[in-house]
Amino acid sequence: MEYMRGIERLHLDRGWSCIGYHYVVMPSGRVFAGRPEDAQGAHALGHNHETLGVAVAGNFEHEPPTPAMLDSLFALLEGLSAPPGALLTHADLDPNTACPGRLLLEALP
Repeated sequence: MEYMRGIERLHLDRGWSCIGYHYVVMPSGRVFAGRPEDAQGAHALGHNHETLGVAVAGNFEHEPPTPAMLDSLFALLEGLSAPPGALLTHADLDPNTACPGRLLLEALP
């Protein structure tokens, strides 16, 4: 919960109405809800319209995602009925970022 409060504080300090992501997946596998799905996110500048933002908590340049995290992420995406190829990362949209990190990218199908 403290991690989520930190995200909320950071995003509120930026002047946003609430957490910019619709979901946040924790290393434990717990999935927190952020914004309602029918609200536009604030997760990828210029790409927030008609998309859902999912954050995966961690620094995946330095540590791999946990199996529980990956299980929850894939279950969440399946539950959202995301079509194949619909998953985009920050790096797909901005070549100047390392987000989400090479160790998470290596774990994605």
